[in-house]
Amino acid sequence: MQVINQVQKIALYLFFFSINFEMLVINDNFSVAKFSGIFYILTVLPQIRYFIAIDNLKPILLPILLFFILLTINNLVNINELFDEVLNQSFILNLLVFLLMINHVRKDYLILEKGLICFVFGAFLITLFFTLGIGVDYVGGRIKIFGDNQNGIGLKQSTALIIILVTIVQNRLKMGWIRFLLLIPVPFMLRFIAATGSRVSVISLGLALAIGVLLLKTESFRKKILLIVGGAVILVAIGVQLMQSGILKERLTNSIETGDLGGRKEIWDRIIPLIKDHPIFGVGNTGYDFYYKCNFGIIDSPHNVILEVLCYSGLIGLLFYLAFLYQLFIRSYQSYLKNGWLLPLLLLSPVMGLIISGQILGAKMGWIIFAYLISGSAIRYIDHRII
Repeated sequence: MQVINQVQKIALYLFFFSINFEMLVINDNFSVAKFSGIFYILTVLPQIRYFIAIDNLKPILLPILLFFILLTINNLVNINELFDEVLNQSFILNLLVFLLMINHVRKDYLILEKGLICFVFGAFLITLFFTLGIGVDYVGGRIKIFGDNQNGIGLKQSTALIIILVTIVQNRLKMGWIRFLLLIPVPFMLRFIAATGSRVSVISLGLALAIGVLLLKTESFRKKILLIVGGAVILVAIGVQLMQSGILKERLTNSIETGDLGGRKEIWDRIIPLIKDHPIFGVGNTGYDFYYKCNFGIIDSPHNVILEVLCYSGLIGLLFYLAFLYQLFIRSYQSYLKNGWLLPLLLLSPVMGLIISGQILGAKMGWIIFAYLISGSAIRYIDHRII
């Protein structure tokens, strides 16, 4: 039994680590992260009945399951000669791993927090590849690496930086002085973020750090003032380093002065007619892909999850999805109120970045954050029967 437990832990850690290489394909669109996710699922099969328990999880799972059912029905109804995939395999896999990760907390209460440190190590490795120029490509002056897009790279790096800083300050894993070694790659990670030119990554990082400084509980008012001053200095220092990137500075300036959205407005203008024509139930993945392909010759993401959900499942599906997000937000806030834990609350910042300007339905980073946000309040006891 102990051997199985250790294998499961290793598989989970590998999955978290591999998220940074989510777009690195092994063979025929089979990515490293997908492979590690399937490997994790296989390791829990001997104890699967413990990993699919849903006690305390019904308010969380019900809305996202209803959304998936509606999405599947829409895919079937709108099936066409070009697109006939009824079941969204990526969504199914992510949802299953999401449930397994939450229940893994029954064995080790801090397992997902340890997994986040493995995610940080993966961020370190891909930063090293960037520094060495391995797998690097430039598009419009902005860096890409191993096929991942600029916002995806930037948000992963920003998320890793948030995890590092909270780990050092609150030290829930009892890492001692060794946790300060996590700061060594930080300047290189900031340079990496700047090279992506990702505005949403910078905003997510800055917002999370500012909220963290304001909400971190201290023993006295004097320490709070010192914390705020120190936090302001750190934010300014980070800002100065990031602004050394010409492409990032230019894009932020354009956003402020001209409202530039990096081409998103054109994409949104294209899909608004589809939403207006099918406002209640949407048209599913199959209908959306068919509409975009026939009208514009390509298939492009809405780069906004709210609009994406409206396209796929209409207002009904959006209500289900917002109910799911509400559970994430309220449980993160409850973790802070009850235990003073900052990380669940601060990780909402990159999540919002993914929702507003990216993709999260199929993004594995979003799902590992979802599992972490929920696990602390959803699993209220340790099930010693499976240890």
